[in-house]
Amino acid sequence: MSRGRWRRVSDKLLEYDPAVLRAAAHDTGSEDEYRQERMICRALRRAWEESLTPCQKKYMDSYYREHMTVYEIAAQECVMASTVSRTLSRARCRLRGILKYYI
Repeated sequence: MSRGRWRRVSDKLLEYDPAVLRAAAHDTGSEDEYRQERMICRALRRAWEESLTPCQKKYMDSYYREHMTVYEIAAQECVMASTVSRTLSRARCRLRGILKYYI
C-alpha cells in the first residue's frame, strides 16, 4: 500500500467509517501492512468500547452506525444540537488521541 493511500485510510479510520474498516481489514497488500491495519482496527474497536463515555458512545453510534443527523440525535435525546456536536467532536478527539500511537 502506498504511503499516500495509507494516510487517506488512516484519516478515514479516525472518522469511524465501517466500510473503510472492512476494506482495511481485507486489503491485499503485504503481510506487514495487513498486520498493521488489523492492529489499528482492533485498537479503534477497543478505544471505542473502553475510552468513550456512555453518552459519547450513544451519540457516535447514532451518528455513524445509524446515520442520523446531529439534529435528529438532538431531538431524540432532548438536548441542543450544539451539545450533540460538541460531544461528537470530543469523542473523535479522544479516539484520535489514542490512535495516534498506532498510526
